Amino acid sequence: MMHDSNLLLCIPLYRPPMLHREGEFVERPAPATAASALSDLIYEFIMSHMRLSFPFQLYELAIGIVHRMVAFEKRMCFRMTKWKPLFEALVSLLNFLASNEAHFGFAIYPICLRVMVLLNLFITYGDTFLPNDIAYDHMCYEIIRRENVFRKLLKSAAKLRETSEHIEENMRIATKVIGQLENPLEIVNHFKNKLAQLHTNTFSEEEVLEVVRANFDSLHLKLYEGLETAEPYSHDSITNLLDELIALVRKNSLERYGLHNFDFFEMLHALSSIDSSEPTPLVGS
Repeated sequence: MMHDSNLLLCIPLYRPPMLHREGEFVERPAPATAASALSDLIYEFIMSHMRLSFPFQLYELAIGIVHRMVAFEKRMCFRMTKWKPLFEALVSLLNFLASNEAHFGFAIYPICLRVMVLLNLFITYGDTFLPNDIAYDHMCYEIIRRENVFRKLLKSAAKLRETSEHIEENMRIATKVIGQLENPLEIVNHFKNKLAQLHTNTFSEEEVLEVVRANFDSLHLKLYEGLETAEPYSHDSITNLLDELIALVRKNSLERYGLHNFDFFEMLHALSSIDSSEPTPLVGS
């Protein structure tokens, strides 16, 4: 249903302000499938919520949604028309986490591992769900262009493994992250070696793409098991997350608006007793 091209929807979307653009509410976007609209929503969510104080569990939920959608598209051979924004969001999230490893500590690595598994799903099986061969070439170009992100993560994961010799969980996660980095770095190394033969230091996008097309057959990638398997949904973890978010909203409301005498539980009880089947009376009627 989400990918049914006969069922096109106009789903409104708010695009929050960012450094390179102003905020915008798109009330009537072009008709698209529900999967396409969901891709837009996840992209906006990830790109506009890279903050030091943001709950990590929400990143994990977003990654889980994308993982399940991509795995389904791979199985059914549905073509993902809006792959590039999602790919950009995943690499940008990886960069944000790796750049702030000193602040977050070990907490970044399980999320980085999930992102890397998803990126390897793109790399290994992209020919089954990306629009065409040209899209796959552009994906390789993006990996080469964002080389520093993967190098940065490799360096921090290697450091974690060296300093966690007696902490089994840290060693396990760090080793898995390093293992999942093999394909992106193989793409970088393989094509950069070919580019070096051109004896120039600057390349246009088209020149890089031409090298990718001419040398793709000699690229050797690692095949991973279980790339289609997303982390299982945990009802308890979602419940705990909602409890934490409610407590945080309550705390912030008390601090910002001085609602010290406001009974949140009474309000929630009143809201829960509203019969949604009854029409809401107009004010003053």
